[in-house]
Amino acid sequence: MIAPASRQVDALEQRDLWRSLWQVLTNDVLAVSLCVVLALLGLASLVLPQSPAAGMADPIAYSQWQTAARLQAGPAYALLESLGLFNLAQAIWARVLMWALAGVLVARLFDRLVRLVSMGRADERLQDELRLRVTEQAAPLPELAALLRIWRYRVKTAPPGAPEDWIRADRAPWAELASVALHVGLLLALAGAMTNSLLGWSASRLFVDQARPLQLPAEAIADQVELISVSRPDNRAVVRLGLAGAPITLTQGSPATAPATLSNLFSCCLSLQLSELTPGYQVAARGADGAPFTITLSSYAAPATEVLLTFRPGETERSFAVGGASVGVIVSSRGDGDRVRVFTIPDGQVLTDTVIQPSLTISAAAGLMTIGFDARDGAVIAAHYQPGQPLLWVGAALALAGLIGALLYPAHYVLIRRHDRWTEFYASGRGTRALIRALSRLPAS
Repeated sequence: MIAPASRQVDALEQRDLWRSLWQVLTNDVLAVSLCVVLALLGLASLVLPQSPAAGMADPIAYSQWQTAARLQAGPAYALLESLGLFNLAQAIWARVLMWALAGVLVARLFDRLVRLVSMGRADERLQDELRLRVTEQAAPLPELAALLRIWRYRVKTAPPGAPEDWIRADRAPWAELASVALHVGLLLALAGAMTNSLLGWSASRLFVDQARPLQLPAEAIADQVELISVSRPDNRAVVRLGLAGAPITLTQGSPATAPATLSNLFSCCLSLQLSELTPGYQVAARGADGAPFTITLSSYAAPATEVLLTFRPGETERSFAVGGASVGVIVSSRGDGDRVRVFTIPDGQVLTDTVIQPSLTISAAAGLMTIGFDARDGAVIAAHYQPGQPLLWVGAALALAGLIGALLYPAHYVLIRRHDRWTEFYASGRGTRALIRALSRLPAS
């Protein structure tokens, strides 16, 4: 007669509240659920446009992000924003989930290491094995032990003179090492993701020109980005990270990773992408006595003695007013050469219309005035800094190797006890129920 499989744990374990709590904490369902939720959040951060790190401090970048987010999310925009899915790097609940998963993984890793250390003991004490079968028609223990050895289990048997006869079998140590590698890899990948969340940043609009290097907003990246050259027909720019860095070619729409240097190993975690080229001029106006005039680009910009006049994609004309001289200037960007037209305000009388020159002298109501046009090639770049990427990729590779090993060769722990005529089968691990069924069905001799 074969008794039905029991899902109850051993009587001693039923009275152990702490063991029950530990089993809940290290349960596969809890770990897998947290991994799946965080993986979905990572996917959402790639699919949904994330808000700029500077927030509303950069109104142009924030407006562009908000437009793209509303267009992509449609009616669900308000809900997704309230959940923080457009700013997952700063969402508190996402960080809580990360720390929860970290705690579960550490507990599970500790559990695996304890198992790995305790594999050397040879006795019949239970750890987490469940009693799966009780029968009085089991095969003799030596036959079961021989069969387990054929199936490549490591087998230990009761020493001579022991009060009870028993067999302990496991797949040590390789199956457990695969599980350890899986958990170590997941912890490393999670540490990389948390590092990116805490220290990483993203900036969608950073302006750089050949006269003004760009200082990146990161403590770990102290070097500046210097614009070396641009090629408008190819939509290409060449930049350099720091004075000793190698040139990096940026093509519009294609991200490029900065190479690591001995002076700054974290530069490998920096990704740059060319958003647009912005040809322009540094403009200044002076009177005959050398005194500067103020220049106003628009009603939103404060007057300044020098301004940077840039052309964004699709713009062919830019204008400004020279304060104190009652003069307006229109600069036209053309393929055959840029032109400048100067006219009086408010009657609109054209004073000159010519090809743009580095220095243009005109006679205005205020007397002779010289307008200087210093050609500047500029670019708008997007920069993403993720210092946790090396940890994330190494951890992901290790976790994948460990997962493949754990799936192909799962850890099994088997304990078989003989009590007079009865034989008890205990086991833990994925797939051990089928193993116990096969062992208990062997004919008794």
